[in-house]
Amino acid sequence: MSNSRILNSDEFNNYTIDSIDILINQDFEIQLLDSAALEFTDIIREAAEKSIPKRKLGAKPKPWWNGDLKTLRTTMIRKQRVLKFTKSNSIKQAYLIARNDYFQAIKKAKRDYWNQFLEKNDPKSIFKAFSYTNSSLVDKIPEIKSTTTIGLESSFEGKCKSLRTTLFPTPPEAPSPDWSNYRPQNWKWPKLTIVEVENACTSIIKGKTPGPDLII
Repeated sequence: MSNSRILNSDEFNNYTIDSIDILINQDFEIQLLDSAALEFTDIIREAAEKSIPKRKLGAKPKPWWNGDLKTLRTTMIRKQRVLKFTKSNSIKQAYLIARNDYFQAIKKAKRDYWNQFLEKNDPKSIFKAFSYTNSSLVDKIPEIKSTTTIGLESSFEGKCKSLRTTLFPTPPEAPSPDWSNYRPQNWKWPKLTIVEVENACTSIIKGKTPGPDLII
């Protein structure tokens, strides 16, 4: 307020303003007060612009967003808050309807904006739409490091050996069987019936290739 031109002027400080003068519409007093009010408004606006942080859009703002979606989101959030304090079926049903309307409106807004974008006659829009459909995320392949070869972690031979040992590991070796306590047994196999043979033949899956024993 120390930089105010109107409030620090001699006309404002040395002139006594009476409410009766304002009521009888004195032009000088009214003009002086209007100038002071305008200057005071400008000071408040300038202070707000310097102190209040402005809302910034993200790196990729949503071009399909509109005021109707904002209203639907506000309605959905309001009903959700009411539902937290009042557990009733009617309020829950109202919240579910508001939520469905909000998400359905988002789908419709995206679809309409995409259709309008594709219907443009600008040839550049085709290549721009193609760039939108391509995934810009590229996963970086991690560096292959050798775990068995010391000193060759970054060499070609070390990487090849790491791939071979990782993708094609050495199969485990089973211990040799111990036949010292083995006693041969005379197994008595029952005779197969015609019904069992028919069931085995009909249960074969068609299109399968037989194995080394030629049995499917």
